[in-house]
Amino acid sequence: MKADRTLVIGNSGSGKSWLAQRIADHFGMRCIDLDLIHWLPGGYNVAREPEEALRRVRHAAQAQRWVIEGIYGGLVNEVQTSATALVWLCLDEAVCVANIRERGIRRNGSVESFAALLQWRRAIGPEAGRVRTLRTKPFSIVSPVKKKSSTAALR
Repeated sequence: MKADRTLVIGNSGSGKSWLAQRIADHFGMRCIDLDLIHWLPGGYNVAREPEEALRRVRHAAQAQRWVIEGIYGGLVNEVQTSATALVWLCLDEAVCVANIRERGIRRNGSVESFAALLQWRRAIGPEAGRVRTLRTKPFSIVSPVKKKSSTAALR
């Protein structure tokens, strides 16, 4: 499998960030989190201007090797034609919500921004993260691995 430019997609709380970082570490690539491109610093309650987010993701995807992970359809569509591998994590909604609760507040977020994230996740329901249209391109499909066995799977 050629994984020079790996795209990891799935629902919020599916383990995208966790898995993407391990793939990046394993292959010595930069890991790009679309949350950091989509949201302004300080949590999950103020989105970046769409054109600025698109500019940032296009710039990130110009690198020769990367792992990009996220859920934002518009940003994913910008980079997916450049990807050489696709990992699509599709976990049950209840598992995703439990994972969000377990990981807690991240990235200097506040209690309020964490509550907003949980509310947003519940509001978008089980269809969240399902990319309805991906431009057709041959991809290497990688089956998701369970968190407890992931390090062995990457060896």
